Amino acid sequence: MYQKICNALSIVASVASISVIGAGTFGYFWITNESNQNKIKQQIVEQVTGSLPIPKLSGPAIPTGAAPKGLGLPKF
Repeated sequence: MYQKICNALSIVASVASISVIGAGTFGYFWITNESNQNKIKQQIVEQVTGSLPIPKLSGPAIPTGAAPKGLGLPKF
């Protein structure tokens, strides 16, 4: 009985090790592929440019607000 348990655990450990090695190899080749790198770069650029507050071409670069209400320049 003990021999069967040890054999089963050995098979499970071997399958787990092979899975980890296979996933690592697949991940390495997927990341180093030129077309996949371009896809990742494009997605990153889209996310970064979407989160930046870029002013429109017709609007001011610095937001302008109403004149402050308080003491202004004296009128003569």
